[in-house]
Amino acid sequence: MSARRHARPAVKVGAHIRFRGTKWQVVALSGQDIHLVGPDGGGQAVLAGHLFADPGFTVVGADAPQAAPQWGLFETAPCRGA
Repeated sequence: MSARRHARPAVKVGAHIRFRGTKWQVVALSGQDIHLVGPDGGGQAVLAGHLFADPGFTVVGADAPQAAPQWGLFETAPCRGA
């Protein structure tokens, strides 16, 4: 199994993302600025931190990460005798 298979989705040039309820295409990356073009052809530059902080932000077409069960990690810990 490849480590890339479970890698986080990447924001790269050509990727489609959802930001502020709209689907955008990433057209350029410049330092912390991510340049986007919207469905109407209009564009904007957004700071990466602002983009990633948006609660609706997703990379379109990326697999959603699987959540661990609430106590999942505790179930794998060895038992200690009393």
